[in-house]
Amino acid sequence: MKRLFSILLLSTFTSLWAQNAHLTQVCTLPVNINESSGVIANPDGTLWTNNDSGDKPQIYKIDTLGHLLKTLVLKGATAYDYEDITQDPEGNIYVCDCGNNFNSRQNLCIYKIAAADIKGNWDTVTPEVIKFRYPDQKAFPPSKSAMNFDCESIIIYNDSIFLFSKNRGESDYCKRYSLPTEPGIYTATLLDSTKTRRWVTSAALSPDKKTLILLSENRMNVYTDFTGSDFFHGKHQEIHIPVTQKEGIAFKSNSEIYLTDELFRGFGGKLYYSNLSGLIH
Repeated sequence: MKRLFSILLLSTFTSLWAQNAHLTQVCTLPVNINESSGVIANPDGTLWTNNDSGDKPQIYKIDTLGHLLKTLVLKGATAYDYEDITQDPEGNIYVCDCGNNFNSRQNLCIYKIAAADIKGNWDTVTPEVIKFRYPDQKAFPPSKSAMNFDCESIIIYNDSIFLFSKNRGESDYCKRYSLPTEPGIYTATLLDSTKTRRWVTSAALSPDKKTLILLSENRMNVYTDFTGSDFFHGKHQEIHIPVTQKEGIAFKSNSEIYLTDELFRGFGGKLYYSNLSGLIH
């Protein structure tokens, strides 16, 4: 709670110069989704989300009234620490089981659920598995200052998965890695990094692929005017949001977003909506 209060104070001071987004509470999430850690917005108005660590290997389909529509079990999968969830243009869903709070995991993976299975009526699917390691991690765990191997944010761009690190070390930068979207065992490619000043808890790429947002508890780092997937060399701006334990973000359209937060000591456990059309430039 002390950490949350500190962030609140920081948000109060920085809001004097940063742009602020208005969030509309859409609904309270279903009672069994108390740690929503990622979200996907579907064309039909429904959403997919997942719980953080401690849940079974499954994801949830909900509506904007807070009703649980479906629980989809991932057969043969584990659930060490599910974090972000995303979808490619073909409709395949990727579930990121690479939460790594202590930077000691060596079983990082992403589960890929086929679009045909998503559209089916069954409640259990067998996903493909993308296993990987970080090329720059040599110790498990590394020294406290170098603890920057916890990626809780993923997006898909063309035929690649991009992961963004949640820096638990002593610096304030976020690293970007890439992986293929096909099942296999890989060493991720370290591409570049950027300063975000806060932990990155989720990521989203707009449908037109022109806007990337990296989410934190009290702000969004927004990147536009980039070339291809060179996100960090485009235009960058910060947009502040009310502070809660924000963990999930998805685009509803090119300017509209949904956010989710975890339930923590009576705060959060909600789905929010915001239109950023007047803020992103």
